[in-house]
Amino acid sequence: MELKAGYVIEEETWKKTNQAGKNYWWTYLAEILDRLGLTGEAVHLNDLFSRLKEFSLLFLGPTEQELPSQEISSWVKKGGVLIGCCLQGLDGLFGNRFVKWLPEKEEFALRRFFLTPHFFTRGLVFPPARGKPLLAAGALRLVSPERSQLLALYHNQAVITSGRYGLGRTFYFGFDLAKTFWVIQQGRPVDRDYDGDGYLRTGDGIVIGQNDYQVPYTDILLFLLQNILRVLPFPLIHQLPPVDDGEVPDALFFFGGDDEATPGIARIASEFMRSLRLPYHINLMPDRNFKFALDRKEGQRLEKKGTEISLHYNFIDNFSHPVGFTENDVRKQTELFIRTFGKKPVCVNSHYLRWTGWYEPAFWMEKLALKGFNGKIHRRFPPLNPVNEIGFSFGTSFPFFYRADHKLRNKRIEFLDLPITAYEIGYLREQTDFPKLGKLVRLSSHYGLMMNVFYHPVYLAKSPACQAAVKELLRIIEKRKLNVLYSTPDRVVRWWLARSASRIEKIRLKDNRLSFTVSSPESNLLVKIPAGKKVEKASQPLKFKVFSSHRWAFLTVPRGCHQIKVEFADS
Repeated sequence: MELKAGYVIEEETWKKTNQAGKNYWWTYLAEILDRLGLTGEAVHLNDLFSRLKEFSLLFLGPTEQELPSQEISSWVKKGGVLIGCCLQGLDGLFGNRFVKWLPEKEEFALRRFFLTPHFFTRGLVFPPARGKPLLAAGALRLVSPERSQLLALYHNQAVITSGRYGLGRTFYFGFDLAKTFWVIQQGRPVDRDYDGDGYLRTGDGIVIGQNDYQVPYTDILLFLLQNILRVLPFPLIHQLPPVDDGEVPDALFFFGGDDEATPGIARIASEFMRSLRLPYHINLMPDRNFKFALDRKEGQRLEKKGTEISLHYNFIDNFSHPVGFTENDVRKQTELFIRTFGKKPVCVNSHYLRWTGWYEPAFWMEKLALKGFNGKIHRRFPPLNPVNEIGFSFGTSFPFFYRADHKLRNKRIEFLDLPITAYEIGYLREQTDFPKLGKLVRLSSHYGLMMNVFYHPVYLAKSPACQAAVKELLRIIEKRKLNVLYSTPDRVVRWWLARSASRIEKIRLKDNRLSFTVSSPESNLLVKIPAGKKVEKASQPLKFKVFSSHRWAFLTVPRGCHQIKVEFADS
């Protein structure tokens, strides 16, 4: 049996939707598969009937076209796995009865729903988020389970179900998964000062409203999909890189901060982090006179001692707020950094986390060969500077690619956003808050998150409470005997780009033997396989770890192209 994943795309609908000035949201399904570490292939709806037998897993999104329902049912009955979003005409296949549609309120509006206890939802709601809703974008298509099992409720109606049909499985989502990920993570366009703080900032793009910013909304949906994929089982590229010794990290923390053109603090902050054997990254900002607080030699000395340097755009000074900035503003300050330090920045950010438009700054930065932006704020404003907070106001702890709007045919921009998730954590002014650090460690290791721990160099250099917080973070990790990988924004960007370029293909499952090819041109990877059945041996060393209450088998795969073989115990 060949395991192959596909997702249905309607090219004509995409084109017509863009021509009408709207986004074709379902194209973001490709990004979801990328985040899952699942290699999937797009198939046009017109070709679905002729190609259906190629696939063992299929994602099918909202469509107004007629579906080959008889053929899809036969495919599932023979063992196919169907994940469908807002589909009409297939309720019987999913084991449901249609109840009602709730039309979309507005383009970036969200509705709340709740997961219910089930094998597939086990471990998804970490205790601090227990009882909190998840969020869905767009219209809702509600159903009543008849031969299916309930996974999530909107009020008293089913919005996610799991069913069996013959040898196959069905999973129904009563909302557009692709739009939900896209809307929450990229946010809405920053076209005015929504939060009233006097500036156009990334916080103006937040769409979760008054919902709890401490819940990683899209990450939980991502892990739900991971659990669903255990039924086949698909090998997946793990969301974290291996530790140098090949171990599986419990979490990844990457450290960064910006100097705000403050003289004399970068070296002290760098040395403090180096004394703890921690990597660090400083974004350097030009002042209102377009001068940096460091020169090239000082920057080179920082890098030799293990501290990355990059650019901190100053779109505050010399601007009349609230106002946006332009492509020319981005280019001028990027060129200034290159002239000053003799290198091109990799992962940048901006003073006060300034932003404008939806995807446009990412597009401008991509054209300058920059790779990432570390600036989606962790929680809504005010306060102007929300310190000592853990938050996922854009739904995720992981990097994500920007996508353009209809004017550029919703193309993927090869530029990453690294959300801020733990901001000046563990202290408040001169008082420490060590319980927050414990929560950060528990949350990160439960899910296996990639957390941006953001400390400004001025506080690392001058604040005893900040320094104590960093030391306590390491003490907690050591006490819990966790294997945490420490990194920096530039390294995370490079690794996530390499991960995105990697593939797992030619997956075959015969009897108790699973084989597949892993190709990774630039980086070592962790490949994970569901360990529900006992994994007896593999062609690469095996490690086992539990994330979100589910056990996985991990293989460290070196860069290059490798044929992997795994044997399961007899059931």
